Amino acid sequence: MERIILVCGGNSVEHEISLLTMRQVYNAINKDKYKVEAVYISKNNNFYLLKNLKNLNKLNDYKKYPLKLYKENNTQYFKFRRKRIYFDYLFLLVHGKGMEDGTLASYLDFMDIPYISNNVYSSFLGMNKNLSKELAKSINVKTLDSYLINTNSYDYDALVNKLNDYPYVFKANSLGSSIGVIKVNNEYEILDAINAISIYDDLIIIEKCLEDFKEYNIALFKDDIEYNISSIEEINYKKILSYDDKYANNGLENLKRIINPNISKKLENIIVSNSKKIYDKLNCDLLVRIDYLYDNINKVLYFNEINMIPGSLSFYLYEEKDIMFDELIDKLINVGKRNRYLRTKRINILGDNILEGLTKNIKK
Repeated sequence: MERIILVCGGNSVEHEISLLTMRQVYNAINKDKYKVEAVYISKNNNFYLLKNLKNLNKLNDYKKYPLKLYKENNTQYFKFRRKRIYFDYLFLLVHGKGMEDGTLASYLDFMDIPYISNNVYSSFLGMNKNLSKELAKSINVKTLDSYLINTNSYDYDALVNKLNDYPYVFKANSLGSSIGVIKVNNEYEILDAINAISIYDDLIIIEKCLEDFKEYNIALFKDDIEYNISSIEEINYKKILSYDDKYANNGLENLKRIINPNISKKLENIIVSNSKKIYDKLNCDLLVRIDYLYDNINKVLYFNEINMIPGSLSFYLYEEKDIMFDELIDKLINVGKRNRYLRTKRINILGDNILEGLTKNIKK
């Protein structure tokens, strides 16, 4: 029986969303096939063992179980006092800047800890909205025109002169879950938007705001044989969504969400084709969800953003394809194991006789 540890939390503004994803995965994973534990990363990035997974509102109990992560030879484990919790893989279910962007994966790579998640390179590129849009444009995927500003060094007057076709959307460059997303209707709202977003991110991406549009989302990952493509989801809403719109008072359940919407075959093919191109361009190697905006007036599809660890692992998009949540988890673990094998086959160290040669030359 393979030993899997679900990892959630961390120093991120999407901390709580990560806990929800972890609990969903814990409830769905096949416990006859895997020995499952959960590790919580606190907001100051310390590891703790989670014991009470049924009531995540009472997380204070986690402080009773502080953990340290160790790697010895080919064995990895968490240590709690004298107890060792051995595992085969960490399944990363973290969200947001400082976690999902490759930061945690990079730390685990440094320690040579096996994990299930996208690689560091793709995670960083995907979480950076500006870079992912530039890469999408390089492969002829349409994106909305945008500007990137650094809140520490931008020229306000130049920005005001550049923005002359309101409204615009101001977004934190490296956040998700609609955190740091503000609609700006005129130049008098610019400073308030920048000040509000700058508490989350130094970089702000500015895009023209579509007034009549739909959102289409699709998830995918690639195994040894083929892409595993989910159903397409259509989301209709009349305004730019905030974090509270999505998550407070069952916000997501109140949105008009349609799985397998009635769209043309041409549009469906464009969504699928663009998603494969973006997945490959960013060198993704596990599950992602890609979000698009469709301009209803001009009939144009735009790449919006890519989610490197989708909330709930987008399991609901696969159910219409007859892939249930536990089966999806199985597939992702198997792909993650393959990725780990491929990483360990790479040569990271060259010959160690260089210093010996240098020493001989010094003696001469």
